[in-house]
Amino acid sequence: IITSLLELIEINYRLGKRGCVKSLVHAKRVIERLLQAAARVPLDLVKGKTELLATLTSNVSGVSGRYVIELSLKVITNLSLVSKNKAPLFDFPGLLECVEIASRHMSEAVREASAKLLLNLSADTKNKSRLEANGEIVDVVLSLSYGSSTHLAIQTLGNLALFHDNKMYLTKHNDAAVIGTLLRVTSSQSIPRETRICCVRILGLMTCNATASKIGNYPCLLVTLASLACYRDDIAVASSIMLKKLATHVRCGNPCHQTLLEALVTMSYSENTNVLKWTVRAYIEQASFPRDRAKMIGTKGLFTSLGLLSRHENDFIGDGARDVLGTLAFDVADAKQQSVESVLRCVSIDEDEQDAMKDAPHRSYSPTSVQFFNFDSA
Repeated sequence: IITSLLELIEINYRLGKRGCVKSLVHAKRVIERLLQAAARVPLDLVKGKTELLATLTSNVSGVSGRYVIELSLKVITNLSLVSKNKAPLFDFPGLLECVEIASRHMSEAVREASAKLLLNLSADTKNKSRLEANGEIVDVVLSLSYGSSTHLAIQTLGNLALFHDNKMYLTKHNDAAVIGTLLRVTSSQSIPRETRICCVRILGLMTCNATASKIGNYPCLLVTLASLACYRDDIAVASSIMLKKLATHVRCGNPCHQTLLEALVTMSYSENTNVLKWTVRAYIEQASFPRDRAKMIGTKGLFTSLGLLSRHENDFIGDGARDVLGTLAFDVADAKQQSVESVLRCVSIDEDEQDAMKDAPHRSYSPTSVQFFNFDSA
């Protein structure tokens, strides 16, 4: 019945495109009824559920018209809206294979329909936990991260990243292909801001003690996040939170540690107060470890940024920066056998100099553009 119904819909649709308005209206009504029914029916109540799903999947993977493929995917997608249907659909033989076939279809509508189906299936906790056994799903999702289905693919990755056991798998999959995709979408100006922010948050979800090194060492990731943190919208805050999370887990023995510190210096020149708060939190995290403090002291521009932050009008930013600055100054004074006061005088910035740095029309955000202090002259 389903096959005949879908064929009837396609015939009426083609007649409608040739000018028969009644056929087009008839096809639309049948589609609406079919999709509404699928969105309310638990598969347990369907007597011939195996035959139904087999027909729908064969329509997608077999030799069918584009419209039949799209409608079949929409019916399965509406079935997946019912929470009890998500796990049985995920387990149905051949369904994931037909989604993979649809993801390579030349029609954007078919690709988008397959992306919606994967998004619905990924919302189920049981389905998330079986990602490693069905690793091809990630490749399908990544292939859908282009065109009109980008936002759906990114949301699917977000659902998968919510499950703790998936963090390492997503980070390592196919030589960090997931990180590359998230970074590509984040850096694209042609993609809606909400989707880009979602990518940064997913990177944060993937970041933990076991994955921070792999993520932090991905080429250009830290530089990109630091640049985005200097924007004036929500993506700046999301990027600063991500950098702070990396600062929590990355220690001085990591190859990306120096780049991370330079990224924090860059981020400290943002004009967004919330970004500066996360910058101070990241500095506090790093200053908690003696070996990290030694690396901070040797980072060009870091004392300048702390000096500026210590004079910020926000109490949290100013107090936090002064605490970190005092901790670093104590280490320098101890190493140089000097007084803490003399070290702090080296990094003090008067108000006129601070105003001049703020009002600079073409201020550079590069750590290499700021002053390097010589503590021997104290």
